[in-house]
Amino acid sequence: MGQLADAKARLAQATTEEEQKVEREAGEGQKRLKTMQAEVENSRRKVGESGWSEEKEREESEGPLQTWTLNTTRRRALTAPESRVS
Repeated sequence: MGQLADAKARLAQATTEEEQKVEREAGEGQKRLKTMQAEVENSRRKVGESGWSEEKEREESEGPLQTWTLNTTRRRALTAPESRVS
């Protein structure tokens, strides 16, 4: 009977230690989550203050490409052999 009582006591102790470990890890996870949320909010604030938007980025990146494409197409049309006057 002594061995059974000893085994139950060790099981209870191990269970308590495991619960404490889980609680500690959960607490650490919550801290990391809060830190990440603060970083995300800080990044959003900085983006908002910068005036950047996806639409503005798209307009700015498409503008030069469209201009280059249009200029290149015109240049090719003007220098193409069939468009030259002999």
